[in-house]
This record gives sequence, C-alpha cells and structure tokens, in this order.
Amino acid sequence: DPNLVSRFGLLTNNSDVSLYLNHLFFYSKNFYSYLDAKVVSDVYAFDNFSGIPKGVKRFGFEGGDVNQSGIGFRNDFFMAQYGRGKQNWGAGDNIELALSNDSFSYDHFVFELRKNIFKYRYFHGFLENIDKENRYLLGKGIEYSNHKNLRLAFAEIVIYSGENRPLDLNYLNPISSHLEIETNARGNKPGNDLGNAVWNVSFDYKINHNMRLMSNFLIDELTIDKIERDQGKTNGLATSSKIIYRPNVNGSIYYSLSYVTVGTKTFRHKNLRGNGYYNFVHSNSPLGWSHGSDTQMFSIEFNQNIGNKILNRLEISYFQVGDESITSNGYEPYEDYLKSSFPSGSVEKFANLIGEVDYYIKHNISIKMFSKFTINKNKLSYNYNLMIDYFFDSNI
Repeated sequence: DPNLVSRFGLLTNNSDVSLYLNHLFFYSKNFYSYLDAKVVSDVYAFDNFSGIPKGVKRFGFEGGDVNQSGIGFRNDFFMAQYGRGKQNWGAGDNIELALSNDSFSYDHFVFELRKNIFKYRYFHGFLENIDKENRYLLGKGIEYSNHKNLRLAFAEIVIYSGENRPLDLNYLNPISSHLEIETNARGNKPGNDLGNAVWNVSFDYKINHNMRLMSNFLIDELTIDKIERDQGKTNGLATSSKIIYRPNVNGSIYYSLSYVTVGTKTFRHKNLRGNGYYNFVHSNSPLGWSHGSDTQMFSIEFNQNIGNKILNRLEISYFQVGDESITSNGYEPYEDYLKSSFPSGSVEKFANLIGEVDYYIKHNISIKMFSKFTINKNKLSYNYNLMIDYFFDSNI
C-alpha cells in the first residue's frame, strides 16, 4: 500500500466554490495520520461546515474549517485515535438517533477493542464552551456480530458540563456508568445532576439475499416509578427503522423504507440552574438525527448504480414536526416532563420529493444534480443545486 494518499480538489455548488484537501499518511503498517480541510466562498453553501465567516473575503473565500484531523493506531484487535471528527453510532444510514455524521465535528479520542464476535468502543471529547460552561461528550458501546447476518449493539452516550468544569476523571473510566456516577454523586462538581445520558439499542439483520432490516431504540428518560406516572410524567424515547430490498443480488438497484420518531422531550434536559446545556446539540445543531426531536418521518427511497458511472436517487418523505423540536433553540431546557400531544403544539406537516444524479465523467471529475420539491401548507417550493467535483490524487 502507498504510504501517502492525498487528494486536492475543487467543489462547486451553483456559484459557490470550495477548495478541499483530504490526506491520509501511513507511518508504518499500524500508525497513520489524517486530514480533511476546506475553505469556502460561502459558509452556508456546503453541508456540515462549522467554520465562522470572517466578514471579509480573501481570494474569494470567507471561511475555513477542519472537518477531520488526527493521528491513530490500528491492528487486528485494537484501534486508538485522537483528533477532530465525529462519531456515527447506530444501525442504518440517515436513521441514527443520538450520534451521526450529520453533526458538526468535535475534538475527541476513541479506542476500540475487538475479540472474536464482540467489539467494544469508547470515546471522550470536548464539544464547546458556552457562557463559561464547558460541555463534554462521551460514549461507551458493545457490539455482537455473528459475522454472517446479525449485528446487535448497546451503547450509553453522555453529555456533562459545568461552569469552568475540567475533564471529569470519573467519566474517563471506560467501564463505569453514568447512572452509578450520578446516583452516588461522584462527579468533580458538587451535586448529582451534572449530566444527561441516553441509552441506545440497535440491530442490523440480513433477512435473506434480497432483504435487510435495521433498527434503533433509544431511551433518554424512562418513567418507572408509580408516583411519576401518577404525576403525568412521560417517557423520553426515540425509535427508527429501515428495511432495504434489492431485487437482484448484484445490488445495482435497491429500495428502502424508513420510519423515524423522536419524542417531544427526548434529547432535552434541565440542569440545577435551569439551563439546557446537557441537550444533545453541538453548535446549536443536533448531534444525532438531523431533524431533531418532537418529530416523525416516513420515507421511501430508490437508488440505482449504473456501471459505477451514474448514481441515481429518488426520495419521497413526509414529516410532522412539533413546536418543541430541538432543531429550534437547541440550548433551551424542557419546561416540564409531563405528557403532551405528539408532535406538540402547532404541528408543521410537509412532504419532500428529492431527486439526485451523480455522473462520473472521469475517475476524478463528477457532476451532481440535486433538486428538492417541498409541499408545505399547500404551497410548493423548489431548490436546485448543480455541483462539480474536480480533484487530483497523489500516492507515494
């Protein structure tokens, strides 16, 4: 294998331009470093860009961002990595609940252990500082796989924060649990309400050669005590499922059906001072499913691959979004945890029709045509993007 794989490219989105660099360097068989960085002419024109506009443009660009960067080690049974990036936990593309690739990047370290049919992963990172509140994110997950047609995983994901709060050594323990730390007030700040955790169960099951089922179930708050139920307290839950059907085995065409529902209160929390800094957001955007909470979605999708030169995608989706979605006012705490309508308040209902074509002119030149029609309150809106990707690769 080459020691260096480096890609420099130019990506356009309608009239906006991005220059990007992707870099992967192998120092030996096991050690490596990586970088994914870009500069853009408009910080709002490209997905998952978290750079801050500078107010003035230099050479036509107004901002830069490092999406991923770091160093790592990997062998057959162990992986360790430190740098900037994101975690994507759960089964199924675009239906992950707590952590997904749709979030903004954050600095963290991660290690993974693999032994026969089991895999364990732990990560711990820093999200941001808001109003002197340091916000940290960590996750612990174990996965079982029969290496044939089934994967089953369980994960605990935690956000903790506090005014000028340093890294908490209790949460650095990869075997401990948030419940034990909170119940026994073992945190490095006084009290026992210094973080928020969610628990996620996911499975990926290949039913036969043509059909595959993926599903996730998440618990944020679970009402168990009778006194809480008598007070009208609700659960904080989320579920998602996707079934994929391939008419023939080679997989050039496949269809998928997805359903996602995230509870009204899910992913929101309230600390002792009444703040929502334990919410599952980063830079005011969801850490997990991009459409947030207090919402449900139905989606049908068609994908086709023609000779590795043309990729076609057609998606029809229907959404119901309530007033308390975490996509709005991401740091606001919940007002209460009492039962309410779902979705809550004045429900926004809309449908999307998305068409996308990727055409590879050459191995290093592609054109993407993206169009989106939205029907909302009997009004039709339309969005169209033409993207050109041109890059150079170098190997040493």
